[in-house]
Amino acid sequence: MADADHAPSFWKSVAKAFKSNHGVLFDLFNEPYIDSWSCWEHGCQATYEDNGKTVTYETAGMQALVDAVRSTGATTPLMLGGLEYSSEESGWLAHEPTDPDHALIVSFHTYNFSACNSPACWNSTITPLAKVVPVVTGEFGENGCVDTYDLAYMPWADAHGISYLGWTWDSTGPPSNWSCSNGPALIVNYAGEPTPYGVGLKDHLAALAKNR
Repeated sequence: MADADHAPSFWKSVAKAFKSNHGVLFDLFNEPYIDSWSCWEHGCQATYEDNGKTVTYETAGMQALVDAVRSTGATTPLMLGGLEYSSEESGWLAHEPTDPDHALIVSFHTYNFSACNSPACWNSTITPLAKVVPVVTGEFGENGCVDTYDLAYMPWADAHGISYLGWTWDSTGPPSNWSCSNGPALIVNYAGEPTPYGVGLKDHLAALAKNR
């Protein structure tokens, strides 16, 4: 989770800079990897290993980050990802931070290799959330840069009023040499030549636009 010493100040600075631009959304912490909803909401003491040393620090918690943004007068919508790299959202509503502007968004990440990667989980966890709070799939995709998982997820999300953003705009060739074995990439090169995943996403979005 974000650290208590710097993250609130960072978000105050960002909020002041962009608070007049409502074309911008704030994703307050990308992919928390803690396992406690209490820590997610209010902060806690956390530890991690760094070059063989155990480092301890205080986390900020999502409530502190929301408060930091709102203290500037910014009314920007705020995306909050849940546990397990934003793929576990079962406790999100019970631990939803207080927001005077009522503009919080569930940030959901789903991959074929992540938690909550089946229609059964989407229906039991994400559907109830989407009925009461906006859900944005801030990341989704499939390792191998193919589109089987994506072509299953996107129609489901469309049917439930859930939006999604493809990940990632990184080339599988030079200079990035992104390895599709680690996760998806949308492009082969920065001229925009798509991977099969990129083709699947583009064609699906084009079909949605055509059918509106």
